Amino acid sequence: MAKIRDRAKHHPFRIALITFAAIVFGVGSRLWLRHQFGVHVGPYVLLYPAITVVAVAEGLLPGVLSTLGGAAVTYLYVMPSDHTANSSRPAQTVSTLAFLLVGTAFSVFSEMYHESRVKAAAYDKEQALRESQEKLRRYELFSQSTRDIVLFVRSSDGRILEANEAAVAAYGYSREQLLLRSIYDLRANPTLRLTAEQMAAADVQGILFESVHVRSNGEEFPVEVSSRGADIDGERILVSLIRDITERKRTEAALIRAEKLATVGRIAATVAHEINNPLEAVTNAVYLANLALENPETARPYLQLADEELRRISHITRQALGFYRESAVPERVSLRDLANSSLNLLAGKIRAKQAQVRCESDSDPCAFVVAGELRQVLSNLLVNSLDAIEVGGTIRMHISRTTWTKTGLACVRATVADNGCGIAPETMPHIFEPLFTTKENTGTGLGLWVSRQILDKHHGSIRVRSSIRAERHGTVVSILVPAEGIENAKPTPETQTASVAADVHSTV
Repeated sequence: MAKIRDRAKHHPFRIALITFAAIVFGVGSRLWLRHQFGVHVGPYVLLYPAITVVAVAEGLLPGVLSTLGGAAVTYLYVMPSDHTANSSRPAQTVSTLAFLLVGTAFSVFSEMYHESRVKAAAYDKEQALRESQEKLRRYELFSQSTRDIVLFVRSSDGRILEANEAAVAAYGYSREQLLLRSIYDLRANPTLRLTAEQMAAADVQGILFESVHVRSNGEEFPVEVSSRGADIDGERILVSLIRDITERKRTEAALIRAEKLATVGRIAATVAHEINNPLEAVTNAVYLANLALENPETARPYLQLADEELRRISHITRQALGFYRESAVPERVSLRDLANSSLNLLAGKIRAKQAQVRCESDSDPCAFVVAGELRQVLSNLLVNSLDAIEVGGTIRMHISRTTWTKTGLACVRATVADNGCGIAPETMPHIFEPLFTTKENTGTGLGLWVSRQILDKHHGSIRVRSSIRAERHGTVVSILVPAEGIENAKPTPETQTASVAADVHSTV
């Protein structure tokens, strides 16, 4: 309506035409009703709606002109044709003056109302502009002062549209060079296959993930990316906040090394305990053999016993060395063998707790893992169960083949269940946090955290369920690891577009 009024101010002929049309409509409609149906209406009745439309749609001048023109035509033409007596002229004059007053007042009121609306709209627009400028100033202040990388990326092709100073410093490009590149140019080669899928997820619901980016000199560095889609100037944009987590990764690596050292310490204590008895047997056997040197047949059984005990010591030592001397390259290994070797190393602690330990497996499930690292995971879970149960408690380990429902890939599941004290609900959200422990004197708080790091590295997952109810208490921990290398895995048709790495998670 405001646009109609603006056009009317610049078209006098339009104003005259609309004014004339309003008068003709009001007067003509009255005459038509009288001649066609014999209906007699007041001389100004039908002029009022016509004047109303003109005043609202066209403004003050057309409204006043329509009022004056309609009053003139009615007073000079319509009324004399209806009332010939001179006595009716004063009443006609009064009604005409009333029409003029009301019509003009309504036109003025309509114009005032319109002007107030225009001013209010202008004020709102100005206010919105000020707020927009303030938000822009805040964004510029934030983006330039934050140490995190801020990138605006076009959703359709990954083209970088905007970058802050932290991005320039982190990647080693000038701002102009960055704006000529896409997000694909900043990703390390092993992560490129996930880029399109992650961008699509960010556009739909937002995403938080870790990746590896590349500087202009080819140096790779780990990052944490938080990205979400937004409509900006009619274009779909991904606003990405990227954090260099190199120091965090170094800290995590140091914690993992510390946990490995703690594990080695526990193994050393276990080995010392386990080889104590065979060493005593060797000592006694050698002593008795020395007493019987003159009779070889008498000394032979003692020497054979010493040999057997030395073999036992050698076997225990080789198992201990397996935790840190095995290859760091993933290979197909039997999880049943890993479980048995973990149980053998913990035999002393199992006897001390008088625990009833049962290990079951479906045939001989094999997984594509680093043997020493997965043995460490299984040992951590078994140690936690042994610490949780009372004397004479029960631990059950079950290993089986399965299919990962989220990806359709063949996996191996290892489950460790115990009837120990369980984990309190308020403790459960923190069990995977580094340095969090409920074992004040013996725990490092790194066991489960390191286990999850190892499983993440293997593209696996871990799930914990627990209960502290008196009638049924205990904890069940299940881990999943791929049966094949991630590069050789063949998803089912329904999961061809799914990424195993994106599905890595830990559920408590």
